[in-house]
Amino acid sequence: MEANSKLETSRSTAQLAGPSIAGVLVQIFSAPYVILGDVLGYFGSATFLSTIR
Repeated sequence: MEANSKLETSRSTAQLAGPSIAGVLVQIFSAPYVILGDVLGYFGSATFLSTIR
């Protein structure tokens, strides 16, 4: 029960803060650079996940 509570809290926080942080990043940098950073993040995540066996 405690683990579910912590997971839900982190999910809610991410959904609340994510768009705000994205908006700030788009204002500081431009949208293509922010999207490139997102792509690189997904690529890195996929790379690390592919090494799990």
